[in-house]
Amino acid sequence: MTSVPYEEEPDDHWAQEVADTFQWRPGPGGQWVFEGTCPFCHHKMFRAISDAVLVDDLRAAPGAGTATLDILVSCNCRGEHAGCPEGKSGCGRYGGLKLEL
Repeated sequence: MTSVPYEEEPDDHWAQEVADTFQWRPGPGGQWVFEGTCPFCHHKMFRAISDAVLVDDLRAAPGAGTATLDILVSCNCRGEHAGCPEGKSGCGRYGGLKLEL
């Protein structure tokens, strides 16, 4: 697979595809992990969110049956991307998501 160069750029279409295709799973230490394949570089990536954040958001919407969580997600894959700044990972794509819980 050919790797794409690093380019830090917000992308609403990228974020929507992440929201539509990623899956939740329980993670270590009281976290939930939102994971899938980056729509841009096609490497595996994830976003971990603590149980406390999820519980707080659900408490904020009592009786509603659902709550929304606004999060920022960025590609944090371990693939190599030319031009990626030291200390960063991923291809640089990111976006805000509004997830229904």
